[in-house]
Amino acid sequence: MVKINIDADISRGERNYYVGMVLRDENGHFLKAKIVILKRIPSAKEVEAWALLQAIQWISQMDF
Repeated sequence: MVKINIDADISRGERNYYVGMVLRDENGHFLKAKIVILKRIPSAKEVEAWALLQAIQWISQMDF
């Protein structure tokens, strides 16, 4: 079993969203991390959905 934490941050000066993802095992030990940049300013709901999609695709690529 793995757990993924997702967080998003906005940079209004650069007009970007940054999404960070951390993957941990069932004991809470760090496995991997990833940062993805979205080059526009969507609504908060859009960026949350986009971040979740990115996390699902990332985990799928690693066969979790």
